[in-house]
Amino acid sequence: MKRKIKPLTSLPVLYAGNWKYFDGTRNRTHTISISPKLNLTIDDQAIPANVEHINSQELTFVDKFGYRITIQTNQERPVKLIDEADDQAYNIEPL
Repeated sequence: MKRKIKPLTSLPVLYAGNWKYFDGTRNRTHTISISPKLNLTIDDQAIPANVEHINSQELTFVDKFGYRITIQTNQERPVKLIDEADDQAYNIEPL
């Protein structure tokens, strides 16, 4: 019996949604939205970024300055955001 491989088109659905994370340095909660077309929004501001890499473990965007924003999953939903520009990692939760 052959094992079915998930088509790449299902991966954006894994990441699509609205999330929040707490930035202890700035003492502030931020919101992040990822559309099914993998458009990135942080605090209601569209972030011009290109998808560099996507699989079932992580989604990596590269912003206009060349910094990476990585979203990691636990195989079920996004759980961590890594912001290369701030050199920080944040746990994210569904809104």
